[in-house]
Amino acid sequence: MRYQFIEQHKHEFPIVTMCQVLGVSESGFYAWRKRPACQRQREDAQLTQEIRQVFVTHRGRYGSPRIYRELKDQGRRISRKRVARRMCEADMSARRKRRRVLTTRRDVTHPVASHALNRDFTATEPNKKWATDITYIPHVYSHHTRLALSRCDPGLVFAGSRGMVDVGQL
Repeated sequence: MRYQFIEQHKHEFPIVTMCQVLGVSESGFYAWRKRPACQRQREDAQLTQEIRQVFVTHRGRYGSPRIYRELKDQGRRISRKRVARRMCEADMSARRKRRRVLTTRRDVTHPVASHALNRDFTATEPNKKWATDITYIPHVYSHHTRLALSRCDPGLVFAGSRGMVDVGQL
């Protein structure tokens, strides 16, 4: 692990200094560099290639349990945790389905409003026609809804909006 750290940071710091700080010998570091990869590392590299092939074949939608089953069906003898570890180290994670969020909860006891404007948003004079819009904005950590209130005045495209509102408040 120390030798890998030195190898990764040899362009930033002198190798001699890193060997002294980490308490390893320079000759040990250079001997480590010349050694071929162990059998486990070669197997892991091969397994990672197979996992990536299945991952790409299924367009990144398969996670470790499905990839494990796929490899097991192909005759590979490995554990699900090893597949998960190799996927994590190779930065492969399944794409999740986008959750559709219901932003409007209609009350069936209330009457439906009539379409008074009939999609005619042109106004002859200011302050006669108003329109609103609700836009759902998905975010990684929370979800917001943007409420827009527009005045349909001649020559006026957008009048303003009420900022972000937490979906839980609606």
